[in-house]
Amino acid sequence: MKRYQIISAWIFIALSILHTAVGFASNKSISENVLWFFTGGMALFYVGVINLIQTKNQRDCFIRTVSVISNLVMTIFIINFGIFNLQKNLGDASSWFLMLNSVAILFLSIRNRGTERTSS
Repeated sequence: MKRYQIISAWIFIALSILHTAVGFASNKSISENVLWFFTGGMALFYVGVINLIQTKNQRDCFIRTVSVISNLVMTIFIINFGIFNLQKNLGDASSWFLMLNSVAILFLSIRNRGTERTSS
């Protein structure tokens, strides 16, 4: 389970870099759209980093709580965005992948209670 949480966290970080890069590459100047893409990319980045921190420090209740809350907020946002754009996103495999990854990492962060033994 910890391995999947690490992989999912890196997926969020990779998607954040892609999301931010597309925002800047698709526009020649800074605009409102670029800033929205940038903030979306940063949100994905922060969720990924918070999950990586949780996997490194599993016994810290504060980090676990922050991880669960950030995953919950991101999952709610992604699912609401998917429902809002349902017609468009039904056939979009990347949207389904992002939604499923978000739900999975939320489940893993809730399930991970720091009871795993640390392994070297």
